[in-house]
Amino acid sequence: MLSEILGASDTFNIMPHMIALAIAYVLALPIGWDREREERSAGLRTFPLVAIASCGFVRLPKRSSRGNLKLRRASLKGSSQGWASSAAARSSE
Repeated sequence: MLSEILGASDTFNIMPHMIALAIAYVLALPIGWDREREERSAGLRTFPLVAIASCGFVRLPKRSSRGNLKLRRASLKGSSQGWASSAAARSSE
């Protein structure tokens, strides 16, 4: 039963992805709550949203690479470089 929930088969199962996204949301919620109370710029809405997006970007190459570590590494590197260049462009505005 646990292997079915966690997606150990070859068929696509959405539950492990939803569970991972929910865990990312729950783990980011206290940080967002704390920042919201202290009235900082990124708070309750921003932190969970970024956590869910990051979780999705990490899980996508894992599912699509089918065990090809070189492809997974390149995919994660491209995502992180895209995020870094986007953040750098926004901070220079």
